[in-house]
Amino acid sequence: MDTKVDDDTRRAAIEHQVRCMLDQDADGSHELYHDDAVLEFRGDRSPSSGSTSRSRGRRRSGVRAGAAPRTPSDRARSLRPMSATDDLIANNGAFVDGFDLADLARAPASKVAVVACMDARLDLFGALGLRPGDAHVLRNAGGVVTDDTIRSVTISQRLLGTEEVILVHHTDCGMLGLDDDEFHTGIEADVGQRPPWSSDGFADLEGSVRRSIERIRTSPFIPHTDHVRGFVYDVQTGALREVT
Repeated sequence: MDTKVDDDTRRAAIEHQVRCMLDQDADGSHELYHDDAVLEFRGDRSPSSGSTSRSRGRRRSGVRAGAAPRTPSDRARSLRPMSATDDLIANNGAFVDGFDLADLARAPASKVAVVACMDARLDLFGALGLRPGDAHVLRNAGGVVTDDTIRSVTISQRLLGTEEVILVHHTDCGMLGLDDDEFHTGIEADVGQRPPWSSDGFADLEGSVRRSIERIRTSPFIPHTDHVRGFVYDVQTGALREVT
């Protein structure tokens, strides 16, 4: 942004715009907080937009009309670099505006618990036709059944009424081919301590699904083991293939 400014504070604020928080006014303008000064810009909030014709660089007081005075801690927060978490949390406002899930029951309507990999490409709600309130969804690296998975499924069944378990692994998994010993040795070299947990890497995708099914079925803590099924999700097509 090539905005003419009159003092050093404004110049510093503009130079560091990419690391400052922008608050959007109802009229579409933006305020850039820098110490006690506020710079207001009209139009595109992106510093790379190249637009100067719609920009304003006038100095205003540090408080918007009708807004509560900003404290030093408020200003410190507004000067921190924006993160992906900040962007995602900003979406919560729109979510709250349309929120209509308050009447959902605590117990899953389908009485199903799904254990799946944490891979960001897996759209389990879309693949299984799930909606909020339908099922418990437990995710970890690889979708393998660990001691913590057994804990969660036990609670899911004994306290919240689920009776079936669906296991979902997927193609092109990062855990496929992972050597636990090599991975843990690298961590130990980095931090000086070997992880006490197993990474549960696997060389055989279908074999890992079968082992996970067996861990659920043989657990003495899980009461309902008659309906435990495993699948492989194809990340290229979205199709589920059952492993028997």
